[in-house]
Amino acid sequence: MKRGREALAVVVEEENLVIGYGTALRDRRRKWTELMIVDVDRYSRRSAGLAAEVLLDGQRFEVGVAHVVVLELMNSIQGPLRADATNPGSRYVLKSLGFVHDQGNPNPCILTFE
Repeated sequence: MKRGREALAVVVEEENLVIGYGTALRDRRRKWTELMIVDVDRYSRRSAGLAAEVLLDGQRFEVGVAHVVVLELMNSIQGPLRADATNPGSRYVLKSLGFVHDQGNPNPCILTFE
């Protein structure tokens, strides 16, 4: 934050327990916000059964706590977003919410949302 960054955190609770959270840092000089951390408790993940199925354009996909965290971050941030989706779960969440590969970056894990 000393370097001109604004921080944002989102927390999802169930019965007064934190089951998921996410953080983002906005860099005013670079004009984009980076999603830094999105984490969900192991027992609150889609793989553990905490999910809802959504039908969109004839395709079904599961929505979980991480989707809620990322959507809240997206709704709280103006301007372009960037994320380093290094695992299949994070890529699933981000791509299902409209993030795409940053064509200007050779790293296939870097996703952006305008």
